Amino acid sequence: MTDLDESLKKLQSLKKRPDGVTSNEWRTIQKGVAELIRRKDFDPKQHKAQTQSDLAKMFICYYFDFLACFLLFVLLYNLISVRYFQAKDTISLRDGFMMISSAITPILAFVLGHYFKGKD
Repeated sequence: MTDLDESLKKLQSLKKRPDGVTSNEWRTIQKGVAELIRRKDFDPKQHKAQTQSDLAKMFICYYFDFLACFLLFVLLYNLISVRYFQAKDTISLRDGFMMISSAITPILAFVLGHYFKGKD
């Protein structure tokens, strides 16, 4: 029997509300315990793996969405500044992508590394 099962059994066996817990909180706890007991198919390792996968997909999608928005911004900015204002200075895509990559990639790597750290 796991620690979770023992804790659930202890919480389930409590008939009286503990001191310091409001009645609404107690009802919420009881509903949560009942739901966890019903859901014996819940696997924390599988849940963690699924959460990590979802987070990684979300971060990667947002990263590429941000890059696509930057590309669109640079193209529109350069088009408008050259066409309407006859500007000589435009934004270089290469310099912009290098700036974004140097700013965002370490943060992205840290967050993904945190969620995918190995268990030794």
